[in-house]
Amino acid sequence: MQGLTFELTGELGHFRNLFTHSFLETMIAPPKTTVVGMIGAALGYDELQTMELTDKLRIGVKVLQIKGFIKEITTFFNYKSKPPETTPIMRELIVNPKYKIYVASDDTTLLNQVREALEHPVYPIYLGISDLIGYITQIQDIELSECKAKHFDCIIPLTDDINYVVRVKESVSGVMIPPKIFRVPKKFEIKGRGRSPKSLQNVLMFFGYQIELSKELDAYKTSKGEVIVLI
Repeated sequence: MQGLTFELTGELGHFRNLFTHSFLETMIAPPKTTVVGMIGAALGYDELQTMELTDKLRIGVKVLQIKGFIKEITTFFNYKSKPPETTPIMRELIVNPKYKIYVASDDTTLLNQVREALEHPVYPIYLGISDLIGYITQIQDIELSECKAKHFDCIIPLTDDINYVVRVKESVSGVMIPPKIFRVPKKFEIKGRGRSPKSLQNVLMFFGYQIELSKELDAYKTSKGEVIVLI
């Protein structure tokens, strides 16, 4: 399968856990729908066109760097009340995140369009919210071959029948983030004036070590020997 990779960096990031409200927790990495949204912005697509990309692209995400977390107070506007009400809410931010993003598709024409758009994006790339600018570098074409694997250092989709254990190498140092399962949208659908998740899935996010699964997953290997799960 044809694909490409790029590095995504920024000073701060926030990828909201949709199931937190009084405290806006961040996931440590962007889920597939967020990455597809970034690609749609680079292409200059509208919301519907971007949502249609979800079924055309396979996405993998690996966390390369996180230097910590900070919290800020933000203001939430409730426009359902008249007059609109404001509420202060604590929001969590990721400090100096860096990710390696893998994009694959059977549509090579689309991949070429994505690569060109990432090099010259129509709209800015944001790390979760419009205050947080993202930067794309190190864009490279890759070849992906199918494989089976149990050991991963990338974001992993999980089902109820899969368990995992942490495998830490002695050479690992710096920030390590414990594994956590997040419930994230697989895709969105338009409803009324907005959008809502059409379906959900569990993904395991972690940083600083490898995860060993209780059973093998369908995965892909790059020409450099990297093993990645594409969602």
